[in-house]
Amino acid sequence: MKQIGGDNKLSNNMINKQNLLTYLIQNLEKENYAEDMLHNEYTYNWIQGYKRGILSTIELINRYIEKEN
Repeated sequence: MKQIGGDNKLSNNMINKQNLLTYLIQNLEKENYAEDMLHNEYTYNWIQGYKRGILSTIELINRYIEKEN
């Protein structure tokens, strides 16, 4: 990765976003297995879709970081 001011800051920002998304997934997984949510199919399916969206976003961030390195 280029070590010119703004580029390094961008890389740190992307890594921070990845950490945030990872944190969100971990907390969604905790919520996902709550007893009441397992009995609500709509909520369960919504959370699964949300998790897939977060995982896709993390994958895009990882590809961007790899490309820039």
